[in-house]
Amino acid sequence: MEWNQDGFVPPDGGYGWIIVIAFVVINSCLLNLTQCFGIIYHSQYDVLGLTGAKVSFLLHLYNFIMCALGIISGPLLKRFDYRQVSFLGSFLMCLGTFLTAFSKSYEALLFTIGILIGTGQGILMPGMYIAVNSYFKKRLTLAISLQVTGASLSQIFMPQVCDWLVKNYGVHGAVLILAAISFNALPLTILLRPMGKKKSKSTNEKTDDTQHVSERLLSPVYQETTYRVTKNKRSRISEFARMLDLGLFGDRVYVIIVIGMGVSFASELNVILMMPFILRELSHFNQDNTANAMSVQAFADIIGRLAIPFIAYRQDVPPKIMYLLSLTLSCFGRTILSVFYEQPSLVFTVSAILGLAKGMKAVFQSVIIPKFVSREKLAAATGLSMVSNGILSLIIGPLIGWTHDISESYIYTLHVASVLSLFCIVLWTAEFLCTSRLRLKRVETVEVNEVNQENNVNTK
Repeated sequence: MEWNQDGFVPPDGGYGWIIVIAFVVINSCLLNLTQCFGIIYHSQYDVLGLTGAKVSFLLHLYNFIMCALGIISGPLLKRFDYRQVSFLGSFLMCLGTFLTAFSKSYEALLFTIGILIGTGQGILMPGMYIAVNSYFKKRLTLAISLQVTGASLSQIFMPQVCDWLVKNYGVHGAVLILAAISFNALPLTILLRPMGKKKSKSTNEKTDDTQHVSERLLSPVYQETTYRVTKNKRSRISEFARMLDLGLFGDRVYVIIVIGMGVSFASELNVILMMPFILRELSHFNQDNTANAMSVQAFADIIGRLAIPFIAYRQDVPPKIMYLLSLTLSCFGRTILSVFYEQPSLVFTVSAILGLAKGMKAVFQSVIIPKFVSREKLAAATGLSMVSNGILSLIIGPLIGWTHDISESYIYTLHVASVLSLFCIVLWTAEFLCTSRLRLKRVETVEVNEVNQENNVNTK
């Protein structure tokens, strides 16, 4: 192992590829219940007294907790290595999946899926990403691309598997089998081997190298999450604000980005999670057709993650433009579905369009903020954005669900989701036009000043 003054030089491969494979398999074991919830629990809709608003709130509660808890992973990763943190997160997700099999009420699902699985995933994901980041440098983009895409591969066939399990074993048996699959993730976390320790450390300096990795990758927000207690209360409040870098909310561009992404994230996520229910109610799809449509969406999702970013890179299209294009594509697909929902061929086409847009968003939403924020503030900006996404998701998601319950049709739900996505498009477009106009005025002012200065010199 080669070490430098800052800690170490990542091997940029080697055992890192085992880490990437472990990431893919662990996710494939753990995420099946939440991603196929609509297929598994549709038959229990009336038994559990589920409504559109309740299902939406459940899934958005899970998403909110997952996003919000990402910010506490910093202290955990400073106290424990990423293998231990990943094991804890995996265990909570396994426990949540197992207990879901015995959940007989909506309130029980809120606890097992919304709280337990949401908490587990919120703890697991940062630890997993730290593990990959610690082994790669030059090939980091390739490694992350492979792990994100690989984690989505199982969603091509898992809807079919879940459909088969429910038909043959019922909801209880199907969830128990998914729980058994999820427990395979626990031994796989052992493969997340932390980097070795530095040589020649004094007793007082013994520290896991994973801590150095965590501090290097998650600074500044995570490094500063555990701060020294001072006697001055105002100083502690100031330190807390500095820790979270709340001054970012004074940046107009950042605030507009966060609001636009948060609102569109909530609306897009709602339709994706509710898609099995939408297809059954509007298109009268049976279990087989619903599973097929979800598989088509997953396949198109992978294309959106692999092919579209490559084309955008070759054409040098900004991530912000590609994100808006994905929203436009989603709105187009939902509009088609709201009109031609009784034509199966068009419904499958819409599933592909929505999957393609979903894959595009998954890639480009992660690179928008780094384009507008300095490296020193990147971790804080990302963390605040995640928390904002979770809060807006928890607020907007149930509102979209209530739209269905009030109108008794998912047609209006699709339109409301499109309006919210269009809000981001309009907001960002207005910001771009205002910024361009201000920039033009500044240029004109500078030119006028330069002409005036030349005239003054000539006059003298």
